[in-house]
Amino acid sequence: MINFYDIFISNHGEPNNKQYLYDYISFVKTHNIVEKSECEYYEFHHILPRSTFPAFINDKENIVLLKYEDHIKAHELLFYAYNFRVYQLPLNYFKSNYRADSKTRECVSNASKKGWQTLKNNDKKYQNWKKKRSEYMSSLSTEEQQRRSRLGWDNKTDEKRKEFSDKMKSVWTKEKREEWSKKIAERYKDEEYKNKVSISLKKRYKDKHYKEKFDRKMNIVNKDENKRKKAGESIKQKWKDPDFVAKMKNRKTHSKCVKIINSTNEEIIFNSMKKCCEYYNISMYILRQLIKNNCKNIPESLKNCTIIYGKN
Repeated sequence: MINFYDIFISNHGEPNNKQYLYDYISFVKTHNIVEKSECEYYEFHHILPRSTFPAFINDKENIVLLKYEDHIKAHELLFYAYNFRVYQLPLNYFKSNYRADSKTRECVSNASKKGWQTLKNNDKKYQNWKKKRSEYMSSLSTEEQQRRSRLGWDNKTDEKRKEFSDKMKSVWTKEKREEWSKKIAERYKDEEYKNKVSISLKKRYKDKHYKEKFDRKMNIVNKDENKRKKAGESIKQKWKDPDFVAKMKNRKTHSKCVKIINSTNEEIIFNSMKKCCEYYNISMYILRQLIKNNCKNIPESLKNCTIIYGKN
């Protein structure tokens, strides 16, 4: 006779819940239809599932006949015993609302964590998954990406949103921000990563609908006096911090040059926007407006000049 319990333990290790494993084995045995004439409709069920125990696929002792409702119950008990994704999948077909109760949600969460950890432990498989996932997400429209990102948040109650926000504030400390700032700075040293981000941003801003929506949103924000006042106060507080001032003074300049071509076709090249501003005694804002050909009050020293901004 097959010792089902010992085989499960030998193959899967200790279950999430031993009692459910006992209940599962007992249930499928006691609800096995001995005579097919007992029921008009029945389904075959492998006590040791085919997906994880292929050696027992054709073993008669491993196969039982169950009523449809009993078949669903059997898969529920097995999933409660072992919170594996492979044992969760049949429930996606059997029951559309099986995640409604808290017990099932807990098992689904455990299965997700285990599946994620198993994937990350296999570096080759994980890197391949990341690549495919990135390509798929990039292919989605901006609206679809936004819809997905809002799903979890929209389903939360006001109380849960506040609870989540308070928790994030307590976690996102100054030390944590500095830690992530360093990590991001390290990532941007990788030219391949920088190019990837650049391509992604350009693709997004070429989307006419995205740009219009972004412009409308920023227009509303910029006209909100309270938000502008709050932002202004926040910036003032930052500039009172000596560490922030030192950081801003020592920050790296952009690796792009500014080329000024005057009326006599003479060229003056600056290695950074900052140096150009110092030479002509203008603000960074004015220079940006000049580059965009959107400056209303052009400085006398730069009238009739062509300004080119780009890589060295």
